[in-house]
Amino acid sequence: MKPKFLATLATLFLCTCAHEPTYRQTGFVERPSPVLRQETEVWCWAATAASVLDYLGYPNANPAGNYQCGVVALTFPQCDADCFRCIVPIGPMTNMVSVLHNYVRRVSPTGPRADFQPTYIAHPSFDTIADAIDRGYLVIAGISPNTAPYRADYAEHVVLITGYAVEDRPNSTGYYERSVIVNDPFIYHGWSPYDRPGASVSHSTGKGLVDWNVFRNQLRFTSAVFVNPRGSGFEVWNHN
Repeated sequence: MKPKFLATLATLFLCTCAHEPTYRQTGFVERPSPVLRQETEVWCWAATAASVLDYLGYPNANPAGNYQCGVVALTFPQCDADCFRCIVPIGPMTNMVSVLHNYVRRVSPTGPRADFQPTYIAHPSFDTIADAIDRGYLVIAGISPNTAPYRADYAEHVVLITGYAVEDRPNSTGYYERSVIVNDPFIYHGWSPYDRPGASVSHSTGKGLVDWNVFRNQLRFTSAVFVNPRGSGFEVWNHN
C-alpha cells in the first residue's frame, strides 16, 4: 500500500457524505507518538505497525535498532537476515491484524498485554475512533487519496490517527466541526493529498490536522485496525 505512485483499482464503492451523529465531547485529545517515516515507498504498513507496537511498549526485534526493519523481518521470515530484500506491500488492511499479532507473539515470551486485541473494522465512525483515542490507543487507518478502493480494506496507503479535535460550539448547520490528528509516514515531495482545504499535514514532519469529512470523503478513509475496539465500529458512544 502506498499513495500517489501506486496504480489504483477500479471500484464501485461510493463514499457517503451524510453527517454522522454529533460527538458531544468537545476539545483536543492527542496521544504522544512521533511520526516514523517509511523507509521504502511501500513500507507504510511497517512504519505504522512499528509506531503502534513501540507505543504499546513491545521491544524492538531488530539488532541494529531499526524497529520498522524488525517488523518487516518478522512478517517475512525469508528476509530475516536482510529486511530490505522484502520491499513489498502488505496487501489488504485485514493483513495488518496478522502483522501485529505475529510480531507480539515473536517478541513477547509472556504473551501479549491483556488489552492487545487487534481488530479490523470497515468504515468506523468518528466516535469509535475518538473513543479509542480517549482510552489511550492509536488507530491504524487505510486511506485512498487517488481512487476509492474496490473493497474497503484495499486501501492505497496507511497512516496513523493519534488524536482528534472537536470544536466547542456547533456550526451554522448544528453540527460540531470534527478533525483527526494524522501521522503520515510517507515523505511527500511536491504534491501531497493534504494540499486541499480542510487538511493541513506538514510535508517535513508528516503530522497534522485533517477535517473529518475531508478525511472520510476526499482522502477516502474506508477501514482501520484498532488495538482495542469497544464495539462493532458502527456504534456511537455516549460521551455526555
